[in-house]
Amino acid sequence: MHDKLNLWLEEHLDEMVEVLRELIAFPSVAAAPQGEFPYGEPVARCLEKALDIASDMGMKTKNVDYHAGTIALDEREAKLGVLCHLDVVPVGDGWDTPPFELTAKDGKLYGRGSTDDKGPAVAVLFAMRAIKELGIPLKHGVRLIVGCNEEVGGSDMIEYQKHEPFPPQLFTADANFPVINIEKGRLPSTLTAPFDATGTVRSIHAGTVINAVPDVAQVELIGLAADKVSRAATALNLEGIHWAFAENDGVLSVTCHGKAAHGAMPMEGHNALTAQFALLAALDLAPFTALAKMFPHGDHYAVGMGMACEDDLSGKLTLTPSICHTDGETLTVQFDCRFPVSETVAGVSTKASATATAAGFAFDYDGIEPHHVDENSEFIRTLLEVYTEQTGLPGYCIAIGGGTYVHDTKNGVAFGPEFDGEEYHLHGPNENIPLATLLKCAQIYAHAIVRLCE
Repeated sequence: MHDKLNLWLEEHLDEMVEVLRELIAFPSVAAAPQGEFPYGEPVARCLEKALDIASDMGMKTKNVDYHAGTIALDEREAKLGVLCHLDVVPVGDGWDTPPFELTAKDGKLYGRGSTDDKGPAVAVLFAMRAIKELGIPLKHGVRLIVGCNEEVGGSDMIEYQKHEPFPPQLFTADANFPVINIEKGRLPSTLTAPFDATGTVRSIHAGTVINAVPDVAQVELIGLAADKVSRAATALNLEGIHWAFAENDGVLSVTCHGKAAHGAMPMEGHNALTAQFALLAALDLAPFTALAKMFPHGDHYAVGMGMACEDDLSGKLTLTPSICHTDGETLTVQFDCRFPVSETVAGVSTKASATATAAGFAFDYDGIEPHHVDENSEFIRTLLEVYTEQTGLPGYCIAIGGGTYVHDTKNGVAFGPEFDGEEYHLHGPNENIPLATLLKCAQIYAHAIVRLCE
């Protein structure tokens, strides 16, 4: 069976590429509703095309009100579900190839959605077709679920589950190999306090999204000499932080430049906002003295907030102060927190609230509990065995601070398509998937389906 499946997929690789070409041609960025299309027409048309292609292969398909679609080998109840999505992020600038035209170059396939997530969807579809055309008998059914709103909210799966339950075994082909079985909980939070714009600090602004380390933070000051502020900044001696000063009509503008990073990995960046807190605290300016104690520069693990914790399964809690702004009357600070599976939303929010309240800030939050699937389950053991058999690489489970398409499911895990050491440029210009990776994913998914459903 190993040779038959892998050989069939090799022989049909050109067809796989052509199907991916057809899907990438749709600019399927989820948008506002248009008539019967809940996420706009382009993503709806992409779903129609995917279901038409699968139907032409002899698959059983269903359009779930344009929120999602299902593709199955036959009418049997599915034991295994594979979750992919057809919506993509906006294109942006900097592309060397047309983003909605598949371009083959240097062994790679370029185009928006090539890896995230149209390429993996095509790999799963051809894995199912290989099983079907080779007549490999399965005891249980398998269902490919293609969603249309993963990138901007995930309401597609909420709507999907109103019509169809997820199969008891579920993996998403929308993350990393080998297997992601743990996703930390999240506690995006907001602190607010009264702010007097007539004081020494006229304004402070940093960050645009809550899940990213801010690389720029700007403060406007009055009544302080530039040389005094510059000396205070230099004395801090903060690694990776650079300062710029400009005076205009008695207002001193202080801009701090750091390094951006994902909010789940704050240690990979240099936080310009916490650097500004440190500077303002060094100048003895309230309430920034309190903020500098709660969010000391370089404290990625919430020691200052009294929230520090860790476990062997998922590691340390991380915290990223990411947004700060003033509106003349209110100072607002937002942070992104990722906490381990041994904690709960109630536990970490109680600690954060106590610290913030004691410092004079109102505290509000939105919590998401951690996701954990036992790595010793037969399901995960089988996925890891298949991964090792097909790649020759060791199989192991991964815990991440981010969230995947299966975070809110009961037993879902992430299984590919990304391999360590490859650069796919996800969400950026020149997104691509290596041709060899597309083939290898299809082979891995084919064998996983057979092993789990035989």
